[in-house]
Amino acid sequence: MNLCGKPIIEHIFNRLDAVTEIDQVVLATTADDFNKPLVNWATDNNREVFPFAGDVNDLMGRIDVVFQETRPDILVYICGDSPLIEPPTLSRMLRAMLDHYEYDTVDVIPPDDGRRYIHEGFTIYTSAFWRTLMKLSESPDEREHVGFAKEKIPGGPKVFMAEPEPEIYSKSQHRISVDTPSDYQFMKTVYERWYANNGVETLVSLPWVIEQVLADENLRSINEQVEQKQVGEQFISVLLVTETGPGIGLGHLRRVAVAARALQDYAKATVHVVVVGENPFLSWMDLIPQTWLPDHNHLFAYLDEHLGSYQTLVVDVKEDDDLRERLRPVLETNKMAGRHAVAIDNLTDLHDTLDFIWSPSFYVSQTVRALVPDEKLVSGWDCYLLEDSPQHHTIRDVKSILVMLGGADTDGMGEKLPALLNLALPQGFHVHWVQGPYAPAPRVEDVLKLKWTTHKSPDDVQALYQNVDVALVSYGVSLFELLKYGMPTVVIPTSAGPNADEWAALQTEDICMCADDIASASDAIAQLLAEQSKRKDFSRKAQTKVDGLGAKRFVDAVVAL
Repeated sequence: MNLCGKPIIEHIFNRLDAVTEIDQVVLATTADDFNKPLVNWATDNNREVFPFAGDVNDLMGRIDVVFQETRPDILVYICGDSPLIEPPTLSRMLRAMLDHYEYDTVDVIPPDDGRRYIHEGFTIYTSAFWRTLMKLSESPDEREHVGFAKEKIPGGPKVFMAEPEPEIYSKSQHRISVDTPSDYQFMKTVYERWYANNGVETLVSLPWVIEQVLADENLRSINEQVEQKQVGEQFISVLLVTETGPGIGLGHLRRVAVAARALQDYAKATVHVVVVGENPFLSWMDLIPQTWLPDHNHLFAYLDEHLGSYQTLVVDVKEDDDLRERLRPVLETNKMAGRHAVAIDNLTDLHDTLDFIWSPSFYVSQTVRALVPDEKLVSGWDCYLLEDSPQHHTIRDVKSILVMLGGADTDGMGEKLPALLNLALPQGFHVHWVQGPYAPAPRVEDVLKLKWTTHKSPDDVQALYQNVDVALVSYGVSLFELLKYGMPTVVIPTSAGPNADEWAALQTEDICMCADDIASASDAIAQLLAEQSKRKDFSRKAQTKVDGLGAKRFVDAVVAL
């Protein structure tokens, strides 16, 4: 996973290079395919690496092999999820440990006001104490978590308390480790801000980060909801099943990714996402444990082997008669075993096998309402599963438009829409076209008077929201993300939806401009550009409808089962 063009591990190594008291740095990872990129990075960059062939959960054993080979006087354990470890702090603590080698480990005197320091991700041990820890580390938790076995020592380890840290380090206790997608988004934002004004060879200043966090509520809000798991704590385990691809698009996958991330953030849940389809390697999936399968046959084989390991199953798939027929016995067996199951949006005729159906939609048809008991159907404007965006749109002079036609553009609108935009938009207007991973490139040969940028599967679509003035989008998840953000938007229906009643209901809400086809969409864009009052009205009303807390509500409902 990258931060500003470098893997997180490279940033960590660069910070350790600044600690002159450290003589040798070794990357202790596992020999499985999952961590092969780490081994390759180390090899390519002349960094020492040890790929451990034992149990992937035996972190103590992995480190001990390196310890036995290198025989250090002092062992410094650095977590691989901590790209803001502080070199001056490490240096100070190591010097203290060298001067007080009769102790087992070192810490710093805490602040007088009872607060804690922001530091995360490192521990220092003498060689003798490490050997003691290894002898005591017998249970799975003790083997998986470095230092957990010290609780067995009567009176605990002998800790030398070094001089207190400078006051800046206790001004904020914000999370600075990267365990969840929200943590990664926070760290990505921090690193991008730093390198916007500093050389690529510099280390991100932790005191500067603290000042940023203290001053910027939007920055804090990115991951302040994340709760750190404690060793031995038990939390729900959730298997999420979805699908994606050229004929499906990204909507189901995006909703499941949001749900998985919220389960990690708010409930500390153990999650695993299983996706049927071709993996487009999307950055927003990076910190979510996942398995990709080529077809439904492989999916049902996977469920047969793994479903029993999870307390709750969440399914978000496209309506398909054959798939529903095959899912019924799986869901019935799951229910008989006392486990839970939730569907997102579909599977209404399987409601008897489900705890509830979560419908992330403001509209539910009368047919569905007649079929599904009220207590099993959760729907409404407050149920949308959307990416978080702490910022909101600012109405200003219109100079650019964002076009989003879904992950696959299943109706092929990219073939004709660019030429229509060329006719409807003023000279020099900037079009930001988002091309989904399964979508063909837009046909831009006839676009002569516009400034045009095609963003192919961008890592951060929401960054584009901040740099455009209006949007043109096909009906789907992206529409409601834009409405939550407050973007004045024109929406076009697709062959997949909505149906006539839902389309009419959306028009009645009067929170965006509804165009029946791409020809009328061009006219609607021109009208929206001309009426600032209409843009302001749409933006204000849209934000009152979609509050962005649907994922948290979903987690609460799942945890309550």
